[in-house]
Amino acid sequence: MEYVQFKNGSPVYYKEQPDLNECIQYQPYRTTPLVLPGAKVKKDAPTTESYLRHYPNPAVRAHPGHDYHDSIMKQRVADTMLHKVVGSEADTGRVFHKQFNSPIGLYSNSNIEDTIRTTVPIFIDLSFLEQKRIILEQQKQKDQLAEQQRQHRQQKLQQLYQQNK
Repeated sequence: MEYVQFKNGSPVYYKEQPDLNECIQYQPYRTTPLVLPGAKVKKDAPTTESYLRHYPNPAVRAHPGHDYHDSIMKQRVADTMLHKVVGSEADTGRVFHKQFNSPIGLYSNSNIEDTIRTTVPIFIDLSFLEQKRIILEQQKQKDQLAEQQRQHRQQKLQQLYQQNK
């Protein structure tokens, strides 16, 4: 039996004719296994090549544009539904708040008609205009009164100045 020492310092004894079980049992300690379960061999890319594809035309790399045909078709559907519900008033120039980007295609025609009927006002309360007019008149009267008081003070100051001369 001879004594041999490995590079890591662990001593190993071996015989002229080693026993197979001893060879398996007395192996040097390894920090990592020889073959990792997920390890895959990958070739290194040559240094002159890039893993990215090169397109000289920047339009090729650009994000695909918006499909205008789809939005035009949805707008046409929304317009026809408004004509169907509102009628000829849709062309009068009145502002209807239409929601673009809506899932209008997911709903039935009757649901869309009911929703538009409930959201389009039948009666517009204009009482706020009268209140606004009253408030503006009150503000105008206050401004006139303040101006009259300022002019009155100015006249008194001039009279006092004339008397003291």
